[in-house]
Amino acid sequence: MITAIASLFVKLFGTHSITATIIMSFCPFIGGQIAIPASVNDAWGESALNNINAFLYSLIGSTLAIIFAIFIFYYIVNYIKKTKLYEKMSNKLKSKNNILDNEKSIYNKHLYLVFIIMSIPLPFLGVWLSAFLGIWFGIKIKHLFPALFVGNLISCIICTIICEIFKGYVSTVFSVLIPFGFIILILVLVKKFLVN
Repeated sequence: MITAIASLFVKLFGTHSITATIIMSFCPFIGGQIAIPASVNDAWGESALNNINAFLYSLIGSTLAIIFAIFIFYYIVNYIKKTKLYEKMSNKLKSKNNILDNEKSIYNKHLYLVFIIMSIPLPFLGVWLSAFLGIWFGIKIKHLFPALFVGNLISCIICTIICEIFKGYVSTVFSVLIPFGFIILILVLVKKFLVN
């Protein structure tokens, strides 16, 4: 999987692995979690980045994605929340769930949940999902951006360490992790939106 993604970006960008790494880390469902191992992949040949450069350029791209995703989802979610359908669904959920926690406690739990999801270095659990959940939960941008940035930093550091430890087996290790990321994504969405 990682080799296939790296090969695709090699075809698109040739020897410009720095640009490709920034763009890969910006893309939804790829992010830094896949951009780092893909940019150190042998498919790049001489243009392959070392782990530190892959980390830095991936961090740049995914930080740009944080900013972009927050503002895009801010307008989309606020539009959705103004619809009558959302209001009806929200009222039904509130009447079914007797919330005992105060609003500040719920706010903090949502902030920590977004931070944890962002920090897990699994594909599909990156910037875009975390930004969407943060905006959906109503987390203020001044709290959301630092949580996403630090979570992204942790995730990129873990991916870089995995790439360093498993040098010859990076594609295999991340190909095994991809299904776990997809499963966790589904579980989070099902728990949050269907169980509540």
